[in-house]
Amino acid sequence: MQEEVAIPQVMPQLIAWAAAAHGERAALVEGELTLDFIALAARCREASRALVAAGIRHGDRIAIWAPNRHEWILAAVGAQSIGAVLVPLNTRMKGAEAAYILQRSGARLLFTVSEFAGNHYPEMLESRHSSASCCSVRRVVLTQAGMISSRGEARWPTRRSSDWQRA
Repeated sequence: MQEEVAIPQVMPQLIAWAAAAHGERAALVEGELTLDFIALAARCREASRALVAAGIRHGDRIAIWAPNRHEWILAAVGAQSIGAVLVPLNTRMKGAEAAYILQRSGARLLFTVSEFAGNHYPEMLESRHSSASCCSVRRVVLTQAGMISSRGEARWPTRRSSDWQRA
């Protein structure tokens, strides 16, 4: 009789479990990028360390306003790993809608992309009608440039929310 394996119910623990169980098998494939389970677990740990270095703590809210890409997964699992609360934003939202949710949620950090489907997210938050000054976001992480270098290091270009406020 085969022994029943207890599979973790929390995403960060599940990824660590999968890394031990499946090792170098492909876990995430996006275009030319392939991360095996070990690399995925390492990148998620790296993301959690980057969040802590950015001042994010247990209970803080981080928002993700981006399409389904590997950066979304890394940011989400990194946040969950340190006990941060994930605030996902629909990619079809406009600036005023996103600013409202960011303000109401108290999100301290926003992961987003420069552009997706013709929308320029940072510019949408800069608009007169949805000024970044109305929300609690202190840092914006632009992920479209690619968070993972060829050496596997995290590269998260960031802007402080004050950088997007117009004079």
